[in-house]
Amino acid sequence: RAYLHELGPDHEHVEVDVMEGAEDLLVAADPTHVTAVLDNLVTNALRYAGPPVVIGLDGVVDGQAQVTVSDAGPGIPHRVRARLFTRFAAGDKVVGGAPSSGLGLWIVRSLVTGYGGTVRHRNLDPQGPEFEIRLPLADGVPGPVTRSTSSWQRSAAAP
Repeated sequence: RAYLHELGPDHEHVEVDVMEGAEDLLVAADPTHVTAVLDNLVTNALRYAGPPVVIGLDGVVDGQAQVTVSDAGPGIPHRVRARLFTRFAAGDKVVGGAPSSGLGLWIVRSLVTGYGGTVRHRNLDPQGPEFEIRLPLADGVPGPVTRSTSSWQRSAAAP
């Protein structure tokens, strides 16, 4: 939620959906890098789809904290998906803001995987794209909380 304060006036177009128990999760990542990841994903969503954008703090899945960023846009065209996380991969249908440099999702993947996490994309039908980020938990974080609405979710066993 602290991220919304950094968004400035764009925060009115972003919702945060926090799964019960997920608000206290801590990840083993630099907060500045987590902010950069969210900023790139939210900026892309506003650029290519427009509001609303939803950030989901989904809890713990497979021992990692899961965050999703989704929008209600048309989704990512099939022809772009294969190169989605590569350098200079930019969409061509900008809705709001300036055209992209094509580095945002490459930066997202580089930062997330640098901490031992994962990032992936899927198009939801009919809602639009969803990006799922999983990051390792910081030491001493309590047991699993799972989100029941995610089709990717697999229940994590309690330690």
